[in-house]
Amino acid sequence: MRAGNFVKLGFYEVYVSEYVIQELNQVPDQAERERLLNVLTDYPIELRPVTSFTEVGFLARNYLDRGVMPPKKLLDALHVAFCVFDEFD
Repeated sequence: MRAGNFVKLGFYEVYVSEYVIQELNQVPDQAERERLLNVLTDYPIELRPVTSFTEVGFLARNYLDRGVMPPKKLLDALHVAFCVFDEFD
């Protein structure tokens, strides 16, 4: 069974943050961008708001400053920091 089927059947709870939306909106190819954004409506995916921008940003900046993540990967660092701050598995 494909992973998407497990999501549709409710085996997994899937969440995304506003950072995911930002990243998807940066996909240069319009057809690919629309295909990826449609996944958010085709599957039971919950958009989780970032409620603690200061803390998440501080944590992400620490990841970049300490070399945990490459300096040019700010959105990736924000993804990770958001998940850590909100205690996602």
